[in-house]
Amino acid sequence: MPAPLPLRRRELLAGAACLVPSPLWAADGEAAPAQRLDRVLASILSDMLADSPEAATRYGLDVGSHTALRARLDDRSPAAATHRRDRLRSQLQALRSIDAEALDHRDLIDLRAVATTLGHRSAVADAFAYGDAAQARPYVVSHLHGAYVDVPEFLSSKHPVGDAADAHAYLDRVDALGGVLRGETAHIRRDAGLGVVPPPFVLDRMTRQMTWLRDQSVADTPVLASFARKLRIAGLPDHYAATANTLWREKALPALDEQISALRALKAPAQGDGVGRLPKGDAYYAASLQLHITARPDIADFHRTGIEATAAMAAQLRALLTKLGYAADTISKQILAFLTDPVHLYPNTDAGRATLIEDMTARLDTMRTRLPRYFRTLPRIPFEIRRVPEFLESGAPIAYYEDPALDGSRPGTFYLNLGDTSNVPRWMLPTTAFHEAIPGHHLQQVVLQESSPVRTIRKILWSSGYGEGWGLYAEQLADELGMYDEDPVGRVGYLLATLLRAARMVADTGIHALRWSREQAATWMIDNGVPPPIAANEVERYCVWPGQACSYLVGKRHWTDLRARAEKTLGPRFDIRDFHATTLSVGAVPLSVLEQVVDRFIVKTGKPGGNGTRTNVRSQSR
Repeated sequence: MPAPLPLRRRELLAGAACLVPSPLWAADGEAAPAQRLDRVLASILSDMLADSPEAATRYGLDVGSHTALRARLDDRSPAAATHRRDRLRSQLQALRSIDAEALDHRDLIDLRAVATTLGHRSAVADAFAYGDAAQARPYVVSHLHGAYVDVPEFLSSKHPVGDAADAHAYLDRVDALGGVLRGETAHIRRDAGLGVVPPPFVLDRMTRQMTWLRDQSVADTPVLASFARKLRIAGLPDHYAATANTLWREKALPALDEQISALRALKAPAQGDGVGRLPKGDAYYAASLQLHITARPDIADFHRTGIEATAAMAAQLRALLTKLGYAADTISKQILAFLTDPVHLYPNTDAGRATLIEDMTARLDTMRTRLPRYFRTLPRIPFEIRRVPEFLESGAPIAYYEDPALDGSRPGTFYLNLGDTSNVPRWMLPTTAFHEAIPGHHLQQVVLQESSPVRTIRKILWSSGYGEGWGLYAEQLADELGMYDEDPVGRVGYLLATLLRAARMVADTGIHALRWSREQAATWMIDNGVPPPIAANEVERYCVWPGQACSYLVGKRHWTDLRARAEKTLGPRFDIRDFHATTLSVGAVPLSVLEQVVDRFIVKTGKPGGNGTRTNVRSQSR
């Protein structure tokens, strides 16, 4: 069984943002506030890259003065976690020393966005001695993340090998993997001493996945097979591959065996799958919600809202499915009948996969022609539709997006898991594409990257409430632009995707706040229309990633509420294109900062001479 894909690229850099104090911060006390902000944020960025060499490579920033980072991996040891916590404190102290009142609007947004984001991370790191504070993950390794998952995927798909220097850097990283695994194992043992152990099902899945990785032949080991392929393409000699094989066998595998043994020795708690059973578990869940949504959490409201939204989507689906001929006495049976209808499936062959990608490309081409109705600026950097690498398909999500390199050397990538085309039926693809590509994450990220001037740190810091909220809002924009008007089957996919996000929020709050078991959470989802395999997968995902599920629907509510506020206040002066240009140009800001951005947009647009003529959304969407 292949090791699973790590969580989407949007989570990968979150752990990099625990930073170090630079001597420069203490030396520029006489600088003007704007200059001091420049220096502090530049120093933060430099330290982010040093703290996460893997992120530096992912974003194409391991060049120039950062070239040496291409030969390093991220440190996952307990000492590194402590160092990051201390860095966060110093960093926030430097940010808070800047005179905010002396900054212009753009600088003030940058200051508030960075300080708020890092403040939430620091709060988790200071209050809880376990897990990964930067991402509010209670377990340093799970069936979804950890060096055994992240590093093989990273080296296989992100580390470039164009010349001998790149090959040597690849070898250095393979050589370093054993030390990274041992540091991570020490972290696992330290947390276990604090009473923090993953649920039994997580331990079982981790050890199975690690054993699979350990037992692969050279030809099937992702780190080795991809390196050999890259060497052939670059025309480099085979001895590099032989060296990598030796390093993997002599350095990485013994450390992987040690981690497997350490996990098997853990005694998982007898019951409970949520964080409520961990030390200060209720407080941990509240803090993780605060980090992911960057707004004040209201757990009871989130749970209630999820239930109501699930019911509303189920009612719409019942009516539409009945109209399409899928009648049954419950929504679950209706959806199951729809999902199992072979008419909606692509053949599970290479030809079927090729047709699937062609259809997806055509749908997105149509979307491009409609985007000018809602957006003044469209992405110039392209994106590619790619199949998830086969060795990752078993644990990978159905689809995900990865940002382009900041220098434009690598396009954005929309990945599809095509291991079994029955998992990606025709009805699912349109909404998935609109969320991940355009007008979703690709448009969101590239419009920001191509904006000028935008500080690099603001292009890579992530806010899940903003970003995943935008993804769901983008799905709604596709509907407004008429993309489902002649496609009722695609509309079923849109409604079902919305139902899933709402049901996930119920399950997440149920597991972590109400002490539901994962079986109870999965049963609730299934009874309310979520297909059993999807329900089981989503519940197990959020057992180890508390709070993130809430960022989707909570974030979308903020986007739609802020748009409605602007439209109501501005009346005929409201232009949806200006609203989108303003809110996308500031990057993935915390939701509290997004509200400030929209309030300023309303004030500026409402003044005499302000830009904007109202765009009638519905009339222009046909």
